[in-house]
Amino acid sequence: MTGKRGCRYWRNIGCFLLVVLMLAAVGLAVGISWRHTNIFLHPRRQLPMETPADRGLAYRGVSFASADGLTLEGWYIPSQNGAAIIAGHGIGSSRLLDPVEVLARHGYGVLTFDWRAHGYSAGDLCTFGYLEVQDVEGALVWLQAQPDVDPARIGILGESMGAVTAIRAAAKLPGLRAVVADSPYADLEEAIGRFWGTSGLPKFPFVPLMIALGERQTGLHLGLMEPLAEVADISPRPILILAGGLDTITGPDAGQRYYAAAGEPKELWFEPDLGHVSFLGSYPGEYERRVVGFFDAALRTD
Repeated sequence: MTGKRGCRYWRNIGCFLLVVLMLAAVGLAVGISWRHTNIFLHPRRQLPMETPADRGLAYRGVSFASADGLTLEGWYIPSQNGAAIIAGHGIGSSRLLDPVEVLARHGYGVLTFDWRAHGYSAGDLCTFGYLEVQDVEGALVWLQAQPDVDPARIGILGESMGAVTAIRAAAKLPGLRAVVADSPYADLEEAIGRFWGTSGLPKFPFVPLMIALGERQTGLHLGLMEPLAEVADISPRPILILAGGLDTITGPDAGQRYYAAAGEPKELWFEPDLGHVSFLGSYPGEYERRVVGFFDAALRTD
């Protein structure tokens, strides 16, 4: 095969191979993005390794329904002062114990439980603080019915995704009288991008693909997640925001952005040398003073 006919033949072969390589690259990108999207939306269930009894706390196991009917499993430490706190964990984690222990020492009742699609709770889909608001609504209804709790003295504390859920829930549920948000992300797309940056792979095209695939699986649009726009609706109830300057998940300015958007009364505890959800472990005494003092001012009557 010679001459122009031969050149056309090899050009066609080259074009065919280029198309095959491009399709393979697209398929690989979609496959990697799909796998990581599923990891985010269906996190591996981490089960509690210890109970409040291991910390010397009296408690009971509880089950209650989310506002949309899922059965959620958790623990309840009864209130000694009439006030109670809902405590929410981060993605891929389980019921909180460290902050629960701090609050219980000061007489607060604490309800900590597994979010939907986490731990022992029902559900198969994690939505990063969107549908989890319905979990908080169910928890609030359950707490308001407890004989040891004054329904007008209930607060919420959340870490990471739990912090975002706490903000969004409090904006919608007036029964939540005070909010502590430890390391909330300000923008979900930014948070996914930062997390993906640790993989060593480029953000494009993987992050846009993950977002598109996630929206397709959940039926939710990313624009529906606007915690920065919702935080102002918590006012005139108080909020305490904890943010670290070395937080690689939320970014170093997330706390300041929330503080600027929130209404009064509001507090920001910013530590430039701390990372994600590091306050209690790094400054336990200061954490206890600030968090308990915040809830005391908002919820205690004695």
